Amino acid sequence: SVRGRTLWVNIVTAVVVALGVLLLGLGLAMLVDWLATLYDSSWRLVLTGAALAAAGATLVVLVMVARGQSSRIDCVAAQVDREVPQLEERWTTVTELSKAGHANNIHPAMFRQVASEANRWNPKVVVQQVVPLDRMIRALVCLALLTAVLGISVLLNSHRTKVLLKRFW
Repeated sequence: SVRGRTLWVNIVTAVVVALGVLLLGLGLAMLVDWLATLYDSSWRLVLTGAALAAAGATLVVLVMVARGQSSRIDCVAAQVDREVPQLEERWTTVTELSKAGHANNIHPAMFRQVASEANRWNPKVVVQQVVPLDRMIRALVCLALLTAVLGISVLLNSHRTKVLLKRFW
């Protein structure tokens, strides 16, 4: 459940960050168009394409990183051990000992003992505490700020902003 929540939180954060990059690109393209008054539509196409490409690349990279982080069991074990100090790094020990190189160096009874002690703590592990929403909330706040800036520009000069939005898209 820690792996699943980590993946879910990281993917939602990636989508929010990509939307923020898109809005930032939109704002910059509109600012360039407003300051330079681009008459050639090919330049607007370049600005729109750059904003869309940056948002798409951000989404792809962050989703790949999210999948990588959630698939590495040693990272998940370390995350659980960090948040539940009473485990005394049992999950980290289990993951390290279960690697192929260490399997021959440990007695099976000791491995079973450490694994059973770690399993006994499972009901006390609170997934919401292990995988907080801090990064996702920060990304949402940044997205809200970018949206507010664009909203303020609509309020200040709605006609020009609507024209610039149409040109962007």
